[in-house]
This record gives sequence, structure tokens and C-alpha cells, in this order.
Amino acid sequence: NFVVDVMVRRDNTYAAQQPQEQPAPPPPPPPPPPLVVPEGEEVVPDSPVADAAAVEPPGASSPLMSMGGTFEQQRALLQEMLRDMPLVSDRMDIRELEHYNADVPYVQAKVRTLAARYRHMRKIKGDGNCFLRGFSVGMLEGLLLSGDRELTQQIFSTLLESVNSLIGAGFADFVVEDFHETVMRVIGGVLERTLTVEAMIADFRVPYISEYFVTYLRFLISVYLQMNAEGFA
Repeated sequence: NFVVDVMVRRDNTYAAQQPQEQPAPPPPPPPPPPLVVPEGEEVVPDSPVADAAAVEPPGASSPLMSMGGTFEQQRALLQEMLRDMPLVSDRMDIRELEHYNADVPYVQAKVRTLAARYRHMRKIKGDGNCFLRGFSVGMLEGLLLSGDRELTQQIFSTLLESVNSLIGAGFADFVVEDFHETVMRVIGGVLERTLTVEAMIADFRVPYISEYFVTYLRFLISVYLQMNAEGFA
């Protein structure tokens, strides 16, 4: 019985050690559709544009969709488009928005509404900080153009005291002091009328100044959300 038992276990072990039959590999994906180039146009081979055009879906209308290609190709093209764009543009006529989605009625209705209220606009680089940068530039330019010293003094005082709220909420003073100093320098220039609109825009085109201003606003938003958590649950 002992010999039989050993032989059975040996046979089972041998069988377990035998290589199992591997499943057949999946079939290769179908080849991409051929590149269709309109008559009279030429696409340079092996270029990102050629790669994007080769996989562009028919009927694509949005700028992102018209890029086609893989996500990495789209990302590279977007980065190239944004590379030379300033953080804040020069003042532009609001009617330039009429060229944006000109064939979409509800967008054009919104453009007409904006044009009825505003005459000018500025483009803000879409780098993740565009909302707060646009808010900051709009607020500061509005204060400079209006000359409302009372409102400017109120905003100056609020920002001056705001650093105490940050420290009270747990921020270390050495973490926030550089950001706070940058903000106070800019808003102080607005209050004392030593900063022109052109100089303020030039400041916000300097990455570290723009990012310091935006970062300080993010600090303030963070503390406000913490102090009013019940309203954002």
C-alpha cells in the first residue's frame, strides 16, 4: 500500500508539473482606415498632423475631436497650441466671440447677451488656474478703471487681515507669507494708484506672480470651505 501510495502521488505530481495547454492568442486588431486627403491638399508623412488626420472620425466638428489621434497625440497638440499663448491676452473686442461656434444657435444667443453688456474681453490661458486668474484680473482691472477708492480700500483691508484667518486655520506663517506679500503688493499698487492696467496685466503674465496670487486665493477658499462645511456637505 505504501508503494502504491507513493507511485500515485508521484504520478499526480508529474501530471501537475506538465505544461498546460495555453489558450490561443486573440486575433490582431483590424488595420486603421486609410487616410483620405482632399484633392489638392497634401499631408506630410510621419508627422503628428498626418497621424491625427489618419484617425479623424468623419463629421468631427469640435477642435478636440478634429485633432483625432490617440490621447497622447491630442495632449501633445494641445500643449503645442498653448505653449505660446500668454497667461492673459490684450484687450479684445467682445464681438470676436461671434466666430466661436458660429453654427450653434444657443451659443450665439449667449454671445449676443454678453455683447449687449460688455464691449471688451481678455483671453485667459487654460492651464488649470484660468478661473481664479480671470477673476483676479477682472477684479483688479475693474478697480483701476472705476477709481472706486472706497471699494479698493475695503478689499485691501480684507486681504491684509485674511492671513490671520489662514494661520488660525492651521497654515504655517512661513508657508503663506510669500503669497500674501505678493497679493498685498499688487492690491496696494491699485489702492495707491501706482499700478496701471498695463502694468497689472504685465504682472499677471509673469508666471510666479500670477500663480502666487491664484494660490493665495486657493488658500482662502480652502479655509472658507472648512469654516462653512455644513453648507457644502
